[in-house]
Amino acid sequence: MITNNFYFDRILSMANKKKLFDKRCDKFENIPIDFKEYIKKILPEIVMPILVFHYDYNHSMWTILTTTKIISYYDNNLSISNLNEIKFDIYTYIEKDITSTETLNKKELVKWIFLRETNHFIWTPSSSELYDLWGILLNLSKMIKRKK
Repeated sequence: MITNNFYFDRILSMANKKKLFDKRCDKFENIPIDFKEYIKKILPEIVMPILVFHYDYNHSMWTILTTTKIISYYDNNLSISNLNEIKFDIYTYIEKDITSTETLNKKELVKWIFLRETNHFIWTPSSSELYDLWGILLNLSKMIKRKK
């Protein structure tokens, strides 16, 4: 049986491989105490937080990956998706219309992941972190699918 510790270790391994900790992503255990306390008040008690995507630890936009859920907060919206509900329908989303000059840099404009099964948007600080998180979510969905 696959345990939370297995997912915890796999997620950290994938994050290290993608050099996420050189970007706007940190291990939950390493974030500032005041932000950690703020997050703990919001998270369901049963989750084991692993990664935090952020903009300077402000309270307005962040995403947390746990062993069982992905939780995103933006525009006063809290979005919680169970990892076992995520299949392969993971999309990127751009909020604005793209001009022809921006088309070449379209990848840089993407800051949202859309999870079709749960109908939730997941915020990321930039496209670099988005594509890394997307890859982690796809790998996790494959592991969870094999587990069943």
